[in-house]
Amino acid sequence: MDETGVRIVPSNDSTMTKKGSKQVEIIGLDDKRQITAVMACSLTGELLPIQLVYGGKTEKCHPRYDFPTDWHITHSPNHWANTATTIEWIEHILVPFLEKKKQDLQIPPEQPSLCILDLFRAHRVEEVIDVFKKHNIRVTFVPGGCTGEVQPLDLSGNVEFKAELNTSWYASQITDQPDDPAPIKIDVRLSALK
Repeated sequence: MDETGVRIVPSNDSTMTKKGSKQVEIIGLDDKRQITAVMACSLTGELLPIQLVYGGKTEKCHPRYDFPTDWHITHSPNHWANTATTIEWIEHILVPFLEKKKQDLQIPPEQPSLCILDLFRAHRVEEVIDVFKKHNIRVTFVPGGCTGEVQPLDLSGNVEFKAELNTSWYASQITDQPDDPAPIKIDVRLSALK
């Protein structure tokens, strides 16, 4: 499992403008607004449902969008994962996934599971460790400075996820524009982006 910041306004180093233009503006390059995507994969490479953490104090900060039903949409005051969102991830994403996997593979429900985490503080607090123990999930931590070498989602997954978001978002914005010689306008208001 790993958390990764995702820019609300995806930026890309590709641009498009009329031939001969002197300046090409990259939309959203200076926009720092983010959400946090919490992703996990199994040892077999199966991607678990995603948790998205939006910035805000109530569910009003959540987008009005029909996400896949197995995803978990939540919030924290600053969009960062914390103890509460980590416990929500365990309860809403990890435990249902493990229960279904054990059932599909005809593994006894009491069989312990293992979760590999980095040393992020919210992973190591007593409340989170207690929730893991409650569900018979053992935890191992990737040593500091080694996540780029041994954490599966740092090696593959996070980069591809962000690249796909950037590419598909920009492509859809451009193809949704009318066939008009006027400059393409992309709406980067938070309400539109959510």
